[in-house]
Amino acid sequence: MRAKALIVILFLTFLTAPSRVTSGAAFGIMVGCLDSASAATGNHSIHLGEKRTCPTVAATAAGSPTSSSGPRIETVDCGRVKVGMILENSPNHFCAAVQGNCSVQSRAQAPTDPKATTVGFLQQGPSGTWMLNGFDCNVVPGTGPPPPPQVAPFDAYAAVLRLVPSPAIGAAPGKGRTLVNMQTIFWVNSGADQSLGPVILLGHQVGLRIHARATAWAFGDGSTDTSASLGRPYAVADGCGNAVCAGYFGHTYTGTGAMTVSATVAWGGEFSVDGGPWQGIANPATGANTVDGPAATRPITVLQARGVLVQDPDPFTAYPE
Repeated sequence: MRAKALIVILFLTFLTAPSRVTSGAAFGIMVGCLDSASAATGNHSIHLGEKRTCPTVAATAAGSPTSSSGPRIETVDCGRVKVGMILENSPNHFCAAVQGNCSVQSRAQAPTDPKATTVGFLQQGPSGTWMLNGFDCNVVPGTGPPPPPQVAPFDAYAAVLRLVPSPAIGAAPGKGRTLVNMQTIFWVNSGADQSLGPVILLGHQVGLRIHARATAWAFGDGSTDTSASLGRPYAVADGCGNAVCAGYFGHTYTGTGAMTVSATVAWGGEFSVDGGPWQGIANPATGANTVDGPAATRPITVLQARGVLVQDPDPFTAYPE
């Protein structure tokens, strides 16, 4: 009975370990792996992730165990490129993500070599947790060592999320004060197109750039609005004498008080790997090619102006007709 229990445990352990494409003199053996899903919010976005925790020992090509420490990259074989829409039905959550990224619309777009397979690159931290950190859609086993990890759109998204700027809000009238019943002009002090790179991701030099797509505004009095751009600074040369100035973005307050204005810019992002073509980043939670930057805020005091008659301090002077 004890021997049967041991066989069952060993069989279950074998099932939980992902298949790997290995090369070189040393490779890792992962046993007792545990899959888990996680979700977190931060910096105006949602991050979803799949993790696999695996106690790890290393083995040489001859099979003798050795000690292992520090981050490592392993590869997991995820099968041939799929055609059409991919559902996350793979028992390996890493491969579900790889197959989704490598899928093609027609068989003519798939790799021509019948042996070609997709692989995911897993990185292990010191705690033993493995996470997907790149993939390759066209690997032919036996033709050499696996290629270096590719930079995926969600890898570039994470880099842009860390580097997206936090601009300031401009306003006219300035000096933190404005009046009721007239337009207060607002804009974001930032260029609509910005470069954030290059950076190093997975051993590649990656260029990053962003373009402002829209700005979400909250004016502190309960009113909100969205502008299709960052707005533009008020130019005295325009000489606007109206309650609403054409060509400018702003807000008209109807009550007095201390307000806090906020602006959140939605940026579209692109990345280029080792000087290659530009392609869109992707939010791993939604697939959208948009990154929300940190909210910029500005305090403003809204006042009311009244006309008051005062005595002329100078003696009255009659002017000729």
